[in-house]
Amino acid sequence: GGADGFAGHLLVRSDDFGDSWRNISPIHAVDAIDFGGTDAKTLVVSTFDRVSRSLDGGETWLTVLRDSARYSFTDVLFDPASETGYVATTAQNENSRIMMTKDNGETWRSVELPVTERISEMQFGVGANVVLIATPNEGVFRVEFVTVDVESDTEDGTAPILEPVYPNPAPSTATFSFEIRVASIVSIDIHDALGRLVASIPDAHMLPGKYVIPWSTTEVAGGVYYCTLHTSTGQSVREFAVRR
Repeated sequence: GGADGFAGHLLVRSDDFGDSWRNISPIHAVDAIDFGGTDAKTLVVSTFDRVSRSLDGGETWLTVLRDSARYSFTDVLFDPASETGYVATTAQNENSRIMMTKDNGETWRSVELPVTERISEMQFGVGANVVLIATPNEGVFRVEFVTVDVESDTEDGTAPILEPVYPNPAPSTATFSFEIRVASIVSIDIHDALGRLVASIPDAHMLPGKYVIPWSTTEVAGGVYYCTLHTSTGQSVREFAVRR
């Protein structure tokens, strides 16, 4: 048996039904906790400047998200069945944001919210893509996340492969990595969340192989964008975020 709970900003654990307790907090004081799986030993916690995960009941911790002092992390919400997680963030003189991962923290997407207050609590709505967030004075909001995965126009093995955009979120430069299976005319378009074309990388004739193209994000606002790779044999799409 066992139990987990809070003691102020400490995360404490009991393995004997509360007869004794010990501190299992990461380096910094804990602000929020969620279980990252059906096993009580899988924990996800947020502290002031990072999000950490433990697979052994708090004995060891791995940082899965960290930012500069600009943002503080206020709440965490994880759905172990779909590897989907959300982290609420706040920053001085900025709207609050939610960081989202679909791969247990390997990559993150940032979404700005129409609220300026600190997010006090998050809960899942209907499905892992719907989140209900609560603030002290501005009310409760429902946020639905739509993720665009790789799309292909062909099924004969000649379609291009577009890797996830790196880094994600991208602070100043986004890197597009892709593979061309056959010689092709290649171009790349970047659209914003409203479908508006914000940038294009002109047509070029490319031989089969792997390519890496950097794109400066300094001329666009922070938010969600879509990179579309066009070739003679099909297209692929990746979603990414620009962070400001």
